[in-house]
Amino acid sequence: MDRQKFIAEVCFYSHGQSCRQTAPNLTGGCYRPHFIVKDTADYLGVCFIDGDALELGKPVQALVETLYDGVNYQTLLQPGCAFFIAEGAAIVGQGKVIGLWQE
Repeated sequence: MDRQKFIAEVCFYSHGQSCRQTAPNLTGGCYRPHFIVKDTADYLGVCFIDGDALELGKPVQALVETLYDGVNYQTLLQPGCAFFIAEGAAIVGQGKVIGLWQE
């Protein structure tokens, strides 16, 4: 599998702006939402690998990885690309790509 990692600045909406009541854990690879590139309807599966301590309503940087073979992530992987964060049909946050991860 050819997964690609990138740095994103993300902000999860505070309670009252979304259905989420607590901040997700951005470390350890367990949080796997979809990103929807703004002005598209494509749900792109991603996995958060690492991130700063998260507080709802405050932007943080995180390391994110693409999940699926056969899915075109090229639009998402452009620095400055803006996206929504979705859990199923619920939009719980938004963010933008800072750049590709260089190991």
